[in-house]
Amino acid sequence: MLGIDLSVKRYSYLAYFDNKTIRLKSLFHDEEIINFSKNFSIVLIDAPLSLPRKNKHFRDIDIYLKKRRINVLPITFKHMKELALRGISIKNILEMHGILVFETFPSAFNGHFFEFINGLGYSLEKQNLIKDEKDAIICLLAGKLYLENKAGIIVGTEGKIVII
Repeated sequence: MLGIDLSVKRYSYLAYFDNKTIRLKSLFHDEEIINFSKNFSIVLIDAPLSLPRKNKHFRDIDIYLKKRRINVLPITFKHMKELALRGISIKNILEMHGILVFETFPSAFNGHFFEFINGLGYSLEKQNLIKDEKDAIICLLAGKLYLENKAGIIVGTEGKIVII
């Protein structure tokens, strides 16, 4: 399983399990991300993996999050649209290789990061993490908990998001 905090202009951060240790990797180009992702059967990406209906700024799943006071940026913002298009492209390629791909939204996580990881019995390969690295780890843990029926999934007509 792989968690990805996808970016457009910066490095993207990837998190994966190595036994009970969570490892991190940073990659920049789509080809690098895709090639590394092919080592995993499930990939969770922090990026919109679908677009809203024509003339809409938000998908129905984004509106659901907003109603729960979770801040969501409109996908029509230039940066968000670039991120969504990159995410959709990577998702489509990975799915062609038989990889399950889910969208995640780490900003919905409101727990205590290090206590949460320790409580699940994992350690980190490093302790001084930037926000993007933490988001990649939350993506990874959302996938693990989803497979254990311990995470939520928001399903709408325009996509679905796994959240913890």
